Amino acid sequence: MYEGVPPDYVSVKEYVRIERILNPRQTGVVNFDKWHQYCFFKGLGLPTPEVFGFVSGKRGMLEGRPFSGEAAALFAMLDRHEKPVVIKPFGGGHGHGFDLLIDWSALRETLTLKNKGEVHVSDFLAEVASDPEGLIFQEHIKQHPQLGRFSASAVNTLRVLTVLTKTGDVEFPAVILKMAQGTALVDNVGAGGIASHMDVQNGRLGPGFVWPGKESYERHPESGAPIRGFAVPFWREGLDLAARAHLNLTNARSLGWDVAITEQGPLLLEMNSYVAIPVFQRMGHSVRHGVFKAMLDH
Repeated sequence: MYEGVPPDYVSVKEYVRIERILNPRQTGVVNFDKWHQYCFFKGLGLPTPEVFGFVSGKRGMLEGRPFSGEAAALFAMLDRHEKPVVIKPFGGGHGHGFDLLIDWSALRETLTLKNKGEVHVSDFLAEVASDPEGLIFQEHIKQHPQLGRFSASAVNTLRVLTVLTKTGDVEFPAVILKMAQGTALVDNVGAGGIASHMDVQNGRLGPGFVWPGKESYERHPESGAPIRGFAVPFWREGLDLAARAHLNLTNARSLGWDVAITEQGPLLLEMNSYVAIPVFQRMGHSVRHGVFKAMLDH
């Protein structure tokens, strides 16, 4: 088997040691970086926002081609898409680092971001190159107008908790709708957003709540839009979409899915192997039923 192998070959023992450096293990049961999740969803034919590419450190892909690191390549990609373009960390969470590219100069010198304002493109690329986490460039979602009543500054999304049974069925222990506050670009509860439990039998919301804190809301405190009793559009299709995706990840029994709702239907944004169970159990709700109850009892 070793015929022709040079004397300085890499032994199995050595490779096992360096493989942990070459391919570090993920902390969750699913890969959290948004580029690979997008490729997974797209490969399965699941509706998801288009991701135009990513830049991570000094490498990347833009529209299927290796990114050269040159500003011209970035502008060429941006020019082919509608404004704004979403940028967010390659593997981040909790809404950190989310921003919108709302404009770029015809002279190919500056970019204008919603949060950071105008920046020189060389500074932008240098910052991305120095950060190994990097960014993805994504289509901006036009949410369903009914959900835009709560907050127009961010896309207000469903977080769907799924559990896979031994018989291959998918249960929904809890579903919440997340709503942004103020001028926030993200709806994350940890970033100051409001959440509300959705009844998985009829798609209607209960009162809104915050985390942490004890406040509850019948209406959105800023827009005044009614929360309790609101019927989420395409709610059933949103649950079905999360279930379809989970059935392709049978090694993971419990996952959380971010689902956006547009006028055409739901879009799958990302999946999470760690879900904030305390948030799902606010306002007297419990997830101790179905598969969760059976496992806890066992």
